Amino acid sequence: MPPKEIADYATGLCREVKESNEVSFSLDGINNFPHITIYQLIISDKNLAKLIEVLGLTVAKISPQKLEFIGFQEHFGFLGASFKPFEDIKAAQREIVEKATTLREGRNVLEVDDPRTKSWPESHKKIIAEYGFDNLFDFYNPHITVTRLPDFEIAKDLTGKLTWPFEEFKAASIGLYTLGD
Repeated sequence: MPPKEIADYATGLCREVKESNEVSFSLDGINNFPHITIYQLIISDKNLAKLIEVLGLTVAKISPQKLEFIGFQEHFGFLGASFKPFEDIKAAQREIVEKATTLREGRNVLEVDDPRTKSWPESHKKIIAEYGFDNLFDFYNPHITVTRLPDFEIAKDLTGKLTWPFEEFKAASIGLYTLGD
C-alpha cells in the first residue's frame, strides 16, 4: 500500500481526470483504494481464510519496498503511475504469488486467448496460463492505477499530461482486496 500522502495524490489525480473525461471507476478510499497490485487471482470463498493465513505468514518476512517513479502508462485503458521493478520487489511478488496461487480455482483473471494478448511473447502467455494473471515476474510493472478510461486513446494521451511530484517512496503495508465483477 502506498503511504497516505501518495494515496491522497493518486485520488486527487483521479478526480482531475474525471472532471473532463468519462471514467470506468474512481479512486475514493471507500470502495476503490490506491494500491500497488502484486497479484490478482480467483479463489472460492472456502479458501479465503486460508489465503489470509498464508499471506500473513509470507508478508511478515517481507521488508518495506522502495518504489521509484518512472512515468505514467496506459494498459487496456487503465491509467497509472508506474514504478521501477527493482529485483527485491519482484522477489517479494514471486514469494507471495507462489504461496497464493496454490489456492487459485476456476477461471483466470486474464485468459491466454484474450485478443488483447495476441502479439505478446509466448513466455508471457505461459505465465498467464500458469498463474492466471499477466502482470508477473519479468513482466511485472508495479504501478498505482489512477483510473480506467473506456477510450484507450484518451488514456494514452493523458500519460504525457499528468504530473507526479514524488520521485520515490516506500510501501510498508499490504492489503487484500476483492475485485468487483
